[in-house]
Amino acid sequence: MNNIKIGSWVYSLLTADRLSGIERTALEIHACFIRLLRSESLLLGVLPTGAKIPDKFPIYEEIREDKILQSKHGQLGEIDVLWLNSLNPTGFLEILEERKRGLKVVSLVHDLLPLKYPEWFDKESIKYFKLWLMMVLKISDVLIFTSNIQLDEFKMRNFNFKGRVEVIGLGASIKGPVLPSRTRGSLALLAVSTIEPRKGYQDILEAYDILNALGYPVTLDIVGRYGWEQEELMGRILNHPELGRSLTWHNDCSDLQLTEIYRRTSITIMASFDEGWGLSLEEGLRHGHKIVARDIPIFRQRENTNIFLFNEVNPLIEQILKASKEPFKPLASRRTMQNFTEQLLEIIGDLS
Repeated sequence: MNNIKIGSWVYSLLTADRLSGIERTALEIHACFIRLLRSESLLLGVLPTGAKIPDKFPIYEEIREDKILQSKHGQLGEIDVLWLNSLNPTGFLEILEERKRGLKVVSLVHDLLPLKYPEWFDKESIKYFKLWLMMVLKISDVLIFTSNIQLDEFKMRNFNFKGRVEVIGLGASIKGPVLPSRTRGSLALLAVSTIEPRKGYQDILEAYDILNALGYPVTLDIVGRYGWEQEELMGRILNHPELGRSLTWHNDCSDLQLTEIYRRTSITIMASFDEGWGLSLEEGLRHGHKIVARDIPIFRQRENTNIFLFNEVNPLIEQILKASKEPFKPLASRRTMQNFTEQLLEIIGDLS
């Protein structure tokens, strides 16, 4: 690394009002940075000029405990390379100015779904995403994509970007793996994601209702805050006769609570119509879950004996029942966020 001083742009963590996959990814990369770098002096948290961390924020314990947020924060002028894992464009003009003195910027692009499927997002979110992307293209030397699928989507749109593009797959938390609990039910289902149009929750609830009506001992835990444009679905959940019994919605869940839910469930269902990566798949495997996922390209490329894909030929209910009868097969290897961070540091080293 030749003593390259790295700054992580922590403003999006400071303003986070939820713990979605983006925030969890940022926190895990921070933890891996600290483990992998030879000296803590090579790593700084960076905020826009004038920004401060309020005493009563962030509200989430996982963010409050982040060591980079806790440490002394540096200025853009003190670093050589800025790591940008943020969907908040605040301060980007300041970054653009610093590039004139030689600052290098490496940015993570999780996906381009708001452009590909505008019908799944509200107008304000699309406008905000376009502003963020326009700025990222101006300030970045390297763009990191989480899959070749997302990179191909980027190339197809012919953006005016002169820098370098790379693909680094995400992975599960370094913690674990967690062995399956003997007490978890074979049809204890779990869905982890924000409740929004692309996540396919209607299909998950339909499968749960049918299995329940047929007399199967099925339970369903939904972990995720309400997002947008899913009022009918929320009414279905909140007025469900099994809510609070075999159906549970966890609107706001800490990492510790989520771990306990993983331990008492056995099958993670991922019914998304599209994903940038789908972090819950890796996390589910880490917790000894069988995965029942929609047959889309991003899931199809993740070959694993514990993954059961559903489509028109192999419907969701059939794959849930099939997965429930199969034992979890130990993983020979698994991709972690440390693998991601190691590859990221190689790219940062190349910028010196």
